[in-house]
Amino acid sequence: MHRGLALEADAARELGVEHDEGNAERLLLGLGVGTRIVQLVEHVRVDAPGSPFAVVGFRRARALDCHVVGVDLGRHSIEEDAPLAMDSRRADPATEQLDGQRFDERTAHLVPQRSYTAAIRTALPDDAVLVEDVTQIGFAAHLFYDHLSPRTFLSSGAAGTLGAATAVAIGASATTDRPVVGIVGDGGFLFTATELATAVQHGIPCNILLFNDGAYGNVRRIQKTRFGPHRTIASALQNPDFDLFARSFGVQYQRADSPEALVPALRRAIDHDGASLIEVPVEEMPDPWPHLRLPAVRGDAARG
Repeated sequence: MHRGLALEADAARELGVEHDEGNAERLLLGLGVGTRIVQLVEHVRVDAPGSPFAVVGFRRARALDCHVVGVDLGRHSIEEDAPLAMDSRRADPATEQLDGQRFDERTAHLVPQRSYTAAIRTALPDDAVLVEDVTQIGFAAHLFYDHLSPRTFLSSGAAGTLGAATAVAIGASATTDRPVVGIVGDGGFLFTATELATAVQHGIPCNILLFNDGAYGNVRRIQKTRFGPHRTIASALQNPDFDLFARSFGVQYQRADSPEALVPALRRAIDHDGASLIEVPVEEMPDPWPHLRLPAVRGDAARG
């Protein structure tokens, strides 16, 4: 979704994202009268039998400036006001530049995340598949990684499944000739690391990008923020030697100590005919969550 629209919207319905009745009800009940939303339209609507909700399949998307005018458990009424043409907004250099400046200013302190996601984007071809785990760089991928082709970003979504990226990356690699890269942290990697044996046994050329901060980094940062720098528990990790670990399976191992070193390492991994693991040692990272969980009131209302 266009960053400027996402930052100014109070709710967004994304193309290809399914919502069941419960999710749709919670979404609409959480919006007040007069709330601005971005809604994807021009769709095929099929009313579910006996339900006030509908199954929606989108043909294409267009952004509108809409207002919620009524919320009813039996009938949801949305009034569509003046259309806001997304294509026109994107085509306006002044608007695009302003949106970019605002976003860059807000996230300027997230240097490690911005640098590493930029390195990954530089190293990967446009059609490469990125698989996100519940980890620092995975969170950052939602903010900074530019997806240049359809069906090139896989995520466990709201499930927040630690370790999913390793297994999913192996499975995805088995079904496509495109490069597949799984982004994992050290904590999540250890949940499913032994699946590397499956990749080697079946000759699956998956690429695992392991960011190692010696902890459940997100948990540790939350603990320090809420309770103080010396009040952490069960967030530090005792990791194995990942070089020896990878090689014990017959997996190619590399280490990249910086975003600059990551680019050639990732390209070598992609060129390798087999499974690869790249370890990236990192320090504690700044908090991205204020930019992932935006305030309830934004846009014109927030600016007064």
